[in-house]
Amino acid sequence: MGLIGMKEAEVPHYIGPPSIRRREPPAEIWQYTAPECLLYLFLYEEATGPAVRHVEARDRQRKPVDVRRCAERMAAAAYGRQTLQDGRSQIRPSPYPSMRTGR
Repeated sequence: MGLIGMKEAEVPHYIGPPSIRRREPPAEIWQYTAPECLLYLFLYEEATGPAVRHVEARDRQRKPVDVRRCAERMAAAAYGRQTLQDGRSQIRPSPYPSMRTGR
């Protein structure tokens, strides 16, 4: 999943709505929270509208963590996926038609 370059309207289809949105001109910062990490998206205005230009991920102690892994956890939560203890995934259908497999 590549978040850099993603348009504002596309982001919620992949990782759901942000927990917090705040303006810090010239950026808008979207924060996502999961039990194991915090994901920050920095959106900047472009000719075609706001787009993600920078991404950071941190653990609950605010130490940097792998962005991809944190973003995948956010996406899994947005899609209703849960990882079972044996490592298998339990998946509910996405509420977003464009994200459903095979459609």
